[in-house]
Amino acid sequence: MIRACRGARSRRPASGRLSGSLLVPYKPGTIDYDPEAYSVTVLLGRAACDKGRCFAAEAQRIQKRHLVYNSFGPNSNSVAHTLLVKCHVPVDKPGGVAPGFDEVL
Repeated sequence: MIRACRGARSRRPASGRLSGSLLVPYKPGTIDYDPEAYSVTVLLGRAACDKGRCFAAEAQRIQKRHLVYNSFGPNSNSVAHTLLVKCHVPVDKPGGVAPGFDEVL
């Protein structure tokens, strides 16, 4: 999840999840919302302020590769791990099974 920085000027929602190259709201009623989902916070405050731009740029780069989805990777877990690595965000995989997470695209 990406949270907007206090005082930051942005037209994006205050929080959301990357979907392709779009930042969409992550809230009750949206398709992926699951309050019981595994979650790890790896960055807060000033250090997190500009990561949204990097995530969007990396998502576009990955999307341009037209990768074929595979349940063992590459998949959405691979994308999440790649965004963290390429945007210099600490990597801490949430608990549970996450095939493809360790793959950098």
